[in-house]
Amino acid sequence: MRLEQWLYNKNWADGLTVQIQFSDHQATEGQTLSLTETILNQKSLPLSLLRIKFMLSRDLVFEDSDNSNVSDNFYRDDLVYMQSYQKLKKTLVFRCSKRGYYTIQRADIISSDLLCSLHFSKRLPLFEELYVYPRLLDHQMIEIPFKQMMGTILTKRFFNEDSFEFAGIREYQNYDTMNQINWKASAKTGELKVNVHDYTSSQQVAILLNLEYPTLLKHKDLEEECIRLAATYANAFLTAGIPVSFATNAYDFQTNCIAAVPAGSGAAHFDTLMEFF
Repeated sequence: MRLEQWLYNKNWADGLTVQIQFSDHQATEGQTLSLTETILNQKSLPLSLLRIKFMLSRDLVFEDSDNSNVSDNFYRDDLVYMQSYQKLKKTLVFRCSKRGYYTIQRADIISSDLLCSLHFSKRLPLFEELYVYPRLLDHQMIEIPFKQMMGTILTKRFFNEDSFEFAGIREYQNYDTMNQINWKASAKTGELKVNVHDYTSSQQVAILLNLEYPTLLKHKDLEEECIRLAATYANAFLTAGIPVSFATNAYDFQTNCIAAVPAGSGAAHFDTLMEFF
């Protein structure tokens, strides 16, 4: 083995780092994102041949199809020349064509000595993830049923007065208790006045999504539209300040358990729900 071959065989992977990153970790169906490859050679040995290979789902549709092969998955194969102490960065634009959870779990790097007489390879473990949320439907499609449900939810039901919900002041009646008297207002008017409080009750909505088919025939388009509809309702209720829980008879592929989310509200809860959708 020549000295040059020995040096490359021993040191070709030293100081060589590869990073593959999504521009964002959440997206929506139809949205465009980018994927950035960053290659850094932090040593004096140049790499005349360096191939970076990794795999992604074919549902992420890349604009640049050069150096790639699409079959059951998307296979990327980039060939670069790395000088000593050089950093290269490449950005690939893609469209999220389908909701789902996507990961990049590894990259294979292949190199050689200067004369390409020997070849070396190494597998790099990676973990880059992307959630593609279902597309929300046009609000006009759910406006009438949503208003009917909201009307039921917002109907006043008198359970107990909430001492933190102040509604006003009225004259004292003989059935009022002493702790209801507003002594400051009574002193100003010379007559007994009592505080009036609003009535409140806790409300929440549970969204149930049935994805079980009575026959072996499955309608994927209809299933996806049902998921979009559930996500749209969840967004509408959370925007209105109503806590939402979610359950379905489908299984979470990561835990292999029935998917269910307890009631909650706010932007963080919306992201949690959308990750299950």
